[in-house]
Amino acid sequence: MPVSPDLQQRLISPSEGERHRALRELAATCSAQEARPHLLQAAQDPSRLVRFLARELLAEAGDRSVAAPGHHPPPPTPGPTGPRGAGWLLFSFEGRIGRFTFWTASIVMSVGTSAVAALLALALGDSPLTALLAFLLAIPAAWANLALQAKRWHDRDKSGWWILVNLVPLVGGLWSFVETGLLPGTPGPNQFGESPY
Repeated sequence: MPVSPDLQQRLISPSEGERHRALRELAATCSAQEARPHLLQAAQDPSRLVRFLARELLAEAGDRSVAAPGHHPPPPTPGPTGPRGAGWLLFSFEGRIGRFTFWTASIVMSVGTSAVAALLALALGDSPLTALLAFLLAIPAAWANLALQAKRWHDRDKSGWWILVNLVPLVGGLWSFVETGLLPGTPGPNQFGESPY
C-alpha cells in the first residue's frame, strides 16, 4: 500500500510524538520498499526517539546503511553482568543494567572495598601508607560507582549525565536513589541498548 498524503504530512509534523506514531503506522501499513525513503529521512530527525525508531525499523527490514556503530544496541547476552562481563559492568559508562544487577554490584563492591581497607588498617596500622593505599583504593571504587549509576540512568532512558543530580543539596541524593535504585527501567530496547531484563 503506498504512503498516503495524510501519513506523509504526519511524518513531517512539528510534534515529535506525532512523527513517532506516524513511523509506527508507516511500518505497519506499507511495504519495506515504500517505507524506506521515509525511514531514511526519519533516521536524520532531530529527535533521538524518532531517529532511534527509524533506525530500528530499517534494521528490521535488513537495511543497516544508517546504523553507524554505537547507534545500534548490542545483541543481548544472558547473564547478570550484561553483555560484556565484570570489567564492562564496573568501569564502562555504556549500556544498561537492571536494579538487581545495580544493587548486587554496589553491595559486593562496598563490602569488598571495606574488607580490603580493614585488612590494610590491621596490617599496616595507622600510618601515612595506610591512608595513601586507602585513597588509591577509593579511586576505582568511586569510578565503578559512577559507572553503575550511569548504566542505571541509561536503563531509565536518560543520559548518564544525570549522575550530576547527586550534587544538588538535600534532594539530589534522594532523587538519584529513587531513580537508579527503585524505579524500573524502560521496557524493551531504548536509545542506550537492549533491555537487561
